[in-house]
Amino acid sequence: QGGSVEIFQAILNRACPTLLDKSLIPHLLKTARQPKGRRQASSKQKTEAAQEILKEISISYPVMFEGCLKDIVQEISKENDNMSIEELELLAEISKSNPGQKTYDRKVINHLRSYVIDGDITQAEPASIVLGNMKNADAVLMDLVDNLCDGLKLNKPNLLATLSCLSQFAMYTPNVITPVIDLVADFVEKNLLTARTKTFSDSNPEWVVYDALPNLSKEKIIGVRLLVNYLEACKTEQVPDEHTVTKVFSILWDLLERTCDNAFADNTNSAETSHLRLGASQSIIKLVETNKYMHELTVSKYERLSYTLQDTCFYVRSEFAEFLMKGLQTNEIHSRYYAFLFVCAHEPEAALLKQIRSFIQKRLGVFKTKQDGSSVLDTSLVRLIHLLAHHPDFTVSVEDLAIFAQYIRFFLSCVANSDNVSFLYHLAQKIKLSKDMVSDELSHNSYLLSDMTSMLIKTRCKEASWALNAYAGHVSLQSKLYRSLPTGSVQNETMKKSYLPQAFVQLLEEEEHQKLGDK
Repeated sequence: QGGSVEIFQAILNRACPTLLDKSLIPHLLKTARQPKGRRQASSKQKTEAAQEILKEISISYPVMFEGCLKDIVQEISKENDNMSIEELELLAEISKSNPGQKTYDRKVINHLRSYVIDGDITQAEPASIVLGNMKNADAVLMDLVDNLCDGLKLNKPNLLATLSCLSQFAMYTPNVITPVIDLVADFVEKNLLTARTKTFSDSNPEWVVYDALPNLSKEKIIGVRLLVNYLEACKTEQVPDEHTVTKVFSILWDLLERTCDNAFADNTNSAETSHLRLGASQSIIKLVETNKYMHELTVSKYERLSYTLQDTCFYVRSEFAEFLMKGLQTNEIHSRYYAFLFVCAHEPEAALLKQIRSFIQKRLGVFKTKQDGSSVLDTSLVRLIHLLAHHPDFTVSVEDLAIFAQYIRFFLSCVANSDNVSFLYHLAQKIKLSKDMVSDELSHNSYLLSDMTSMLIKTRCKEASWALNAYAGHVSLQSKLYRSLPTGSVQNETMKKSYLPQAFVQLLEEEEHQKLGDK
């Protein structure tokens, strides 16, 4: 599905210049270039519309600008040109579409360098994108990167613009960042992220949009993004060394522990911590999709990531859920993350919970049309049970077990049907024949959740009048989560024992009788 979209997009990119009139581009450029000081109220709307159309074309169909590149570059090189920023942004988008191909004369390069060194972020960032994507960028940028990194400190003028430029170079020309990556990583870790961002609002909200954040917060976010961009760009290269990889991932994992509660207690910016937690969670998932960094995702760390969906900040939960659903739908992230979505069972925002439920059910329908038997959604039950068994809030009290039962109920309400319910029951029973490979002493938690799941499945079958038949197929659990117990007396003893507290069993039975009685 994702591949088909890419192919269709490539066809559109090639066909667009023949379908649309490229002669419109010069006219749009002329309309957009009207000097700001001379704009009449009547023409302002046309100017802004032309800029918006040009921006959209540069992103979607940059090939349409091929005949106008020389003109755009000349406009950028003009001194005191009020419109050069808009054209610079256009050139940045065009450059990204064809990296390593564009060449510019010395005057243009020097003009772009001056933007990077002395310009504000609206000038510096697009200029760095253009430079990072030009032909032989390495040779041109080495000394520029050294210049930017000289005296890298918190009170450096235009620090945000500097970090943003380095972030773009890390993404598009990582070789020029390699000689300074240790210096940059140390600065981000030891200076930037340790700086306290004081809050000037009594309410200290958990979330504000990025543009409303203080400059120091933005610098922290861009600084972390710089390191992530570098690792992402180097995923198929010999560099970076293991030391750098470990340091960057250590920074990302530490950011997950920067909570809003801590910010409230320290009187520091709470919204900043929310942006950092969200960005770190998304970055980790993106990076570990490549084989080079996969070892950084242990089972325990994988399960720690799921707690982002239970963040105190709604926007973090919502944005992370959106990120996961988009990645799962396009197959950009591993199917292991389906299990995360069921951690949203107690989501207080009804609209978000409904969206997640709808997504899961639609994906289940897609899997059914593609293959027979079980799907990745069915087998995510194993990951969910293991995750819950290791959850820091898990206890054997009746009150807590009632809370954890809701996770299993949510899973069954989204996934279970008459066709797969026997398989799901078999999975739950299989867990009880295994031991926890991460923590043997927590096997008891898995057995308890196995019994809970089995009981809830039986209840679900009674409510829906589904037959619960023996599953004849063979099932292997994920080896990093569970390993089979020795056959014989050990397995028999475990299977015979009920791990659920009797008071909780009675609670479930009462709820079942009440539901069936209501029918």
